[in-house]
Amino acid sequence: MALIVERINRSNHVLTLNRFCEPVVSVGRGFDQALIVDDLFVDAQHVQLSVDELTHAIQCVDLGSKNGVWVEPVVGKKYRLHGKAQLTSGDIIVIGRTRLRLCHSAHHVPEAQALTLRHRFIHAVSIWPVVVVMAVIVAIVSIVESYLALPVATALKRYSLESLYVVAAVFAYGVAWASVGRALRGDGRFVTQALVAGAGVVVLSALSFTVPWFAYHLPSEAVWGVVNTMLTASVFFIAVLASVAMATRLMWLGRVAAALLVPSAMVLNLVITYIDRPESVARVPYQRVLVAPASNYRSAIGSSAFVLEAQALYGLSDGPASKE
Repeated sequence: MALIVERINRSNHVLTLNRFCEPVVSVGRGFDQALIVDDLFVDAQHVQLSVDELTHAIQCVDLGSKNGVWVEPVVGKKYRLHGKAQLTSGDIIVIGRTRLRLCHSAHHVPEAQALTLRHRFIHAVSIWPVVVVMAVIVAIVSIVESYLALPVATALKRYSLESLYVVAAVFAYGVAWASVGRALRGDGRFVTQALVAGAGVVVLSALSFTVPWFAYHLPSEAVWGVVNTMLTASVFFIAVLASVAMATRLMWLGRVAAALLVPSAMVLNLVITYIDRPESVARVPYQRVLVAPASNYRSAIGSSAFVLEAQALYGLSDGPASKE
């Protein structure tokens, strides 16, 4: 029967795993030990482990170590092992600052669980061809959005170059979070991170076509500005929340706190703007770059006719903006 020794952190995540078929396994900092532990608080010969073939109990013997051997049934609660003791498979011992989980090869493990729909979907789409298609979609959406904001045929080359910047930003986002994931979890998942960023850009571009529509239908012009900010903040929150969940081992509270950083800054900036300039609540200046994409997309009128109608609507030709 083999003895399995796992080095784990305080969250019980496995850092290293060692399998021993020898009847007796010695653990310590010395180079003659079967399991060498790089810990200054561990003796050269610290503890000796073995498995009883009949009872499947794990024998643990303290070899007179300076800091002793501690058994930790629950994180934060531990008792010192004096001399020799019998442990069961799955018990955790602490030597120095190192936590070791002891198991034997006959240890019962629960049956495998079926992948959830979310995991099956992620496995299906997290491939390079999907990333390439997503990059093409992001570039096309960026060009269309820029052209509808300012429909000038001679500027298509500039729009194409700007779309490449957007695609590069998507890949940079994926590389950044993949680096964080590889450092914290040992798994970068660059493809999935890039897909999350690309999907966020596509959703934001789709919102840029629809949100300005509220400028003509909501009772207060300031309302659609608030709606625009809140929808954008929601997209940022969902994208960063997914990235944090894949790249870190934070629990839900930590994930939500990390994902709320950028949306909170956006909402706070909106609140400060309205407090500093109360008149902006009652009047939002005409912004063609926001209204033009949605109107050109939804209407068959030409860009010049739209500009004339918008200027007449906001009264730009007579003076300050004043919607009737």
